[in-house]
Amino acid sequence: MRMMSPDAIPRLKTIGILSGGAVVLFLVSAWLIAGGSDYEMYGFPSLLIGMVLLFLALVLLALRAINRRQNPTLPN
Repeated sequence: MRMMSPDAIPRLKTIGILSGGAVVLFLVSAWLIAGGSDYEMYGFPSLLIGMVLLFLALVLLALRAINRRQNPTLPN
């Protein structure tokens, strides 16, 4: 696995995929919790994973903003 170099800018595609995955998992957990079925307990893992994905997307977005401010000459 190739590690990201310190001056690499995170891609918007990666941030979008993580955010989209988080939204999908939030919708799945809401459907499981509020669906009125006997599967409410299975909504917690998808909610937890969705929160982790959203946190990672926000961290990458912040790193992208900081890195673009510090190194504006790098390509997208």
